[in-house]
Amino acid sequence: MNDLKKIKLFLKSNCSFRPILLNLGNKGYVIEGELNYYNDRNVLILRDHINYLKDSLYLPQSIQDTLIRELPFIERDVYLTKVFNQNYDILIYTLNMDYTLSFYKNRKNNAKIGFGAYLSVFSSEGRKKLKIYLKKFKVNKKFLRFFKKNYQYIGQTTPSEFFDNLSFLKNHIKQPIIFINCPEIPKEGKYQFVNFEADHHREMNKVLEEFVKKNDDCYILDVREIITSEEYYQNNIRLYKPFIYDIISEELIKLL
Repeated sequence: MNDLKKIKLFLKSNCSFRPILLNLGNKGYVIEGELNYYNDRNVLILRDHINYLKDSLYLPQSIQDTLIRELPFIERDVYLTKVFNQNYDILIYTLNMDYTLSFYKNRKNNAKIGFGAYLSVFSSEGRKKLKIYLKKFKVNKKFLRFFKKNYQYIGQTTPSEFFDNLSFLKNHIKQPIIFINCPEIPKEGKYQFVNFEADHHREMNKVLEEFVKKNDDCYILDVREIITSEEYYQNNIRLYKPFIYDIISEELIKLL
């Protein structure tokens, strides 16, 4: 155990997994995190998607600057990452956003940016959530008109794109990767897409399993064995009750 605690861990994740940093740190493990965050305007900045890791290497600086200037939910930190520094022994990568984040393509430069989950904010269903987005991202209808004019909805990462993204990540780091997958239990709720979310998770989990079978030093922490009831969620399928993160932390230690 003492030798294990000398291992440097790096967690790339959404902010709901912050308890893992605290749990493992409190147990004496060396762990650093790169998580989503709320900025000083209380806007949620999402950066835990492999598309953004790719952009950090290949998206021209001039296009990054344009996106940062135009969009309130894109900041410089979206394109800054320590993942490729490889100053760690094991990468722990959570896949919630890779499964769910909706993407839009800039009509001029074809850059892809994530905004919301599962549906276009321009669709009839998306308009039902419009007030939530306006409040959450602190933007107004003028911005949304600009966004609709300049960005085209392209949806979630497809299974084939996901496999390619996993291959990209694996090809760019030499350390072992522990992937934390996503649950498949549907979540009832006013703004949930009950069957679609669970079915989509199921499809992406299969792709992940196929990838791990074909690649050495890749492992899965299977949350499907932990989240066996809708009661384990908070308000959506991506956010779990606090004790679940404690269990995930213990299962993670077993994999080290």
